[in-house]
Amino acid sequence: MTNSTLKWLYPASKKKLFTNRKAILKQLNYNIEQIQTRETGENIVLIGLRKIGKTLILKEFMQQLIRSKEDCVPVYLDLEGLSLEPRNFSFTYVGYVMHWFNTRGTIMPMGIGEHKQIYSELAKIGDHELIDHVNEMNYLDDERIIHAALDFPELLANRTSTNIIILIDEFQQITEVSRDIIPLFRSVLQTQSRTHYLAAGSAVHILEKIFKEPESPLFLHFSIIPIKPFTRDDTRNLVKKVFGKTPDTISSRIFHLSFGHPFYIYVIAEKLKRFCEIDNLPLTTKLVDKAFFTETLNPDGKIYNICAYIFKESFRDIRKESIYRTILKCLAKAGHGTVTQIARETYLDTAIVGVYFNRLLHTDLVYKEGSEYFFKDSVLRCWMLYTFEGIVLDDYPSHTILEELIEQYREKFEKAASEEADG
Repeated sequence: MTNSTLKWLYPASKKKLFTNRKAILKQLNYNIEQIQTRETGENIVLIGLRKIGKTLILKEFMQQLIRSKEDCVPVYLDLEGLSLEPRNFSFTYVGYVMHWFNTRGTIMPMGIGEHKQIYSELAKIGDHELIDHVNEMNYLDDERIIHAALDFPELLANRTSTNIIILIDEFQQITEVSRDIIPLFRSVLQTQSRTHYLAAGSAVHILEKIFKEPESPLFLHFSIIPIKPFTRDDTRNLVKKVFGKTPDTISSRIFHLSFGHPFYIYVIAEKLKRFCEIDNLPLTTKLVDKAFFTETLNPDGKIYNICAYIFKESFRDIRKESIYRTILKCLAKAGHGTVTQIARETYLDTAIVGVYFNRLLHTDLVYKEGSEYFFKDSVLRCWMLYTFEGIVLDDYPSHTILEELIEQYREKFEKAASEEADG
């Protein structure tokens, strides 16, 4: 492959930030070896919080695959950016498969799924069976055209004696293509031997329902790899890539404030660098705190905006948001709690709080352990705790305000941060 391979999708600036994940890449590469020997290759799904690094893993793996395995062709699709209307999706899916097969990622995809693009790609291979398959798709109804599109990679792989690896980012979006897409996907998957799937997604509750619940058609058809936060050493390495070498006290403080979440680590380190290089502020742990709070509580901050987005997405189809806010605000203050405890603190009926918590379990905000509820993302908990009280900051909060925030944070989060990050 040429040096231009994947530069449009995985530029050097992003690749530079890729940190560790060696165990996951080793597992993915081992799976490719199994596929190549026609033995026990698996379909795999990466599941983790939003912005925790799933897409970077896909791209790093894809680049390694392109460079080392000529008989394994990756096809990358980000479902968040595609039209999911059945016919558009079907032809776009085929278009992407053809584009990646012919270019191996050296050319940015343009006009994918258009008649001209598909037949131009087909002409490069010159296989009449592939052309006939696409021709027939024009006359199929919605269900059959989706089935034909999902069948296409296997037909291509068989006709060319290759293996095709479909990498699907934000896999949960596939449910919007058709109400019956999951059982349809399984029926196709069960007939394929040269086509394998590596999926990823951020809607943890939806993906767990698709892949982990026994009644789901895809139950046991994918191996699940959870994407976890960084360790202290990983955090130090990422901070070094963003900021440069720092004392251990600095990277350790970032580790605790971020709870090891790669995106939060990156944002804090980037803000810290600006404070030091533009404002000429001395590098201290208090400056780390300032970087964290201005990014988390300033409406222009990156952490603020991702938290606001997660919250908004969680309540996109939910009514009576004010009651949920009341419950979440109470949970954010306490850190964790039972239905009875939260009901007592909010003056709400216990049965009502129980119903609302059950609904919250279908978002990516909270999880249940025993009889207690916890936030999945402790930085999101911090954001809710302060912003629900109307606390916002500008880029340069006063020393007094910052000291008050740090003191409150230490009281409510410091112990949890240490326990969660080290765990």
